[in-house]
Parts: sequence; structure tokens; C-alpha cells
Amino acid sequence: MRSTELRLKRSAKSFTKTFENAAIGMALVSPELKWLKANKSLSKSLGYSEKELLKMKTTDITHPDDLENSSSFKSKVFNGKKNNYQIQKRYFHKNGSMVHAIIGVTPVKDLEGKTTHAITQFLDITDRIKSEKKLKDLLKVTKSQNESLMNFAHIVSHNLRSHSTNLTMLANFLTNEKEEDERQNLNRMISNAAESLAETIRHLNDVVQVKTTPLKNLRKINILKTIQQCEKSIEGLLEKDVAIIKLDISSNHFVNAVPAYLESIFLNILTNALKYRSKDRLPVIEVKTFLKDDKILITFSDNGQGIDLKRHGDKIFGMYKTFHNHKDAKGIGLFITKNQIESMGGSIKIESVVDQGSTIFIELKQS
Repeated sequence: MRSTELRLKRSAKSFTKTFENAAIGMALVSPELKWLKANKSLSKSLGYSEKELLKMKTTDITHPDDLENSSSFKSKVFNGKKNNYQIQKRYFHKNGSMVHAIIGVTPVKDLEGKTTHAITQFLDITDRIKSEKKLKDLLKVTKSQNESLMNFAHIVSHNLRSHSTNLTMLANFLTNEKEEDERQNLNRMISNAAESLAETIRHLNDVVQVKTTPLKNLRKINILKTIQQCEKSIEGLLEKDVAIIKLDISSNHFVNAVPAYLESIFLNILTNALKYRSKDRLPVIEVKTFLKDDKILITFSDNGQGIDLKRHGDKIFGMYKTFHNHKDAKGIGLFITKNQIESMGGSIKIESVVDQGSTIFIELKQS
């Protein structure tokens, strides 16, 4: 009997020593979820002294979204459903900051098998959570920078190519034109195209600056002026294909956008309408704007080849997805266009009928 008592005293003394000097937080918790005892590591993690903790319940400093876990803990541990239990929880530090922890719980029973209290181990993982968040933020920034780089590359390759093609075509027309009046008209068109090229190059600086938050780079832009600028950029293409652009755009319609992105979007849609025109009729492109709550709806309708949306609808804005056997189709234009629109807080959708044409709907925040 005496030997048993000595072993129990030694065991209790050893537990107390381990409890007090443990590198992680430890506590004894009652069935009512009151703190019964807390070691120094736990006090350090939560910012409260043991005396302060003993006046509270664990739920008093538990994050509201994790209270359900506390109820589950009480049910499973103190009703004898589990011999051990582990969860991740958030607590409020005394200074108001958030403490993330992994909680390991072991019930302690009396001789009759009734759970009298629980031993709780408290592993503070706040620094690990912060590091994970920093890593996620870094990955988000990297992804955003890659998207900006892709947009930049697209504008360089697509928009500048449109300007180059247009200028080359106009220069060829000028070389072969004999009538002075028409030569003067072509010179005017070349001058307009050169001006548009210079504007695009200036806009490229905007794209370079769009790194993590494109919304910070939005400016008030007049839709009509931007469309008219794009018309100048492809005058040669329009004349070559005998295409007609009909505009029904209010001069008072402005949107919040990155200038280079908006020009890129409009140019891509217009050149696509020409690229995928019908062989049976002259191309007609109608551009309209509508006020829709706090947004501007811009529609581009053409009478071209159209797309089979039942077959390709779920891939229409995918990368490297093409729907016609055109030699210049790269399957990148609509992907980039959608990316640019959404980066500015907008949306895009398309309606199309094979051999009748397509209508693209773009919504952007009104300025």
C-alpha cells in the first residue's frame, strides 16, 4: 500500500513537472470547458496569465467560427465517445490578434470510468499559418505578374501586327494608286494608322505597370473615341475586305478600364470579325452600347461564319482553342480578351449561330 502511494506521488510529481516545463501549451479543462490549470507556454501563446485564464472558459476566447468545434469537443470527449481528439482552432490573444493552434485532447477518468477533466495540449502554429499566407500571397502575385506578361506579349504580337499589316497594305495601295485624290486619301489613312500605332506603344506602358492589382490602373475612357481609334488602326483591312462598321454608341458612355487593355479587346474582336467573315456576303460589324445599372454593356455583332456553341460553347474562351480552319487562328485571342476584361472587373459572353454570325456582350464598370 505504501509502495503504491509512493508511486502515485512520484507519478503526480512527474506529471506536474512535465506539465509546467512543457515546450508546448498544456491545460486541464473541465466538462464545462473551464480552464482548470494552464502552464507557462500556454499563457505565453495566449497572452493571459494562468490566474486570468482560470476565470474564463475556453469558449470565451475562441473564434466564433470555431465554437462548433468546441461543442463537438465537449460532446466527444466528455461523453466518452473518444479516448483522444485533435482539432485545429483559432483563439484571440489578449492583444486582440489571432492565435492558430492544433489542440490535442485526452480525457481523464476516475475509478468509476467517468470523465472528470481533460488534458489539453496546445501547439501554437500561428507563425506557420502566417508563412503559408505569405507563400499564397507570393504565388498570387506571381500568377498576376505572369498574366500581365501574357497580356503584354499579346498586345505586342497582336496589336502591333494589326498596325503593321494595316500600314503595309496602305503603302501597297499608295504605290499602285495613280489618281492624286485617292493618293491624298491614302496618305491621310497612313497618317492615321501611324498615329494609332504611336498611341498603342504609349499604352504598352500601362500594361507594364499592371502588376498585382489592375483595378488600381483603371482610367476613365470614352468608348466611342476608343472604337474610332481602332477603326483608324485597321482602315486598310476594312477597305480590303469592303467591310462596314456601324456604330450606335453614345458619346457620353465612359468606362473604367486600362487603355491598352480596352484597345486590345476592341481590336481583337474587330479583326476576328474580319478574319472569320462569310465568303457569301460582305462583312458588316455593328457596335452598340447600353447603360445597364452602374455598368456599360458593349455589343459587337457580325454576319460572319458563326460558331457552333452546342459543340464548342464550354471551350469558347479557352487557351489554344480554335473553331475554324483559318491558317492564322492561334486560339489565344478570346482567352486573352476574357482575361483582360475580368482583370478590370468586367464580364464577357457570346451568342452565335453557324453561318449567321456572332454577338459578343461585354460589361464594364461605368465611369
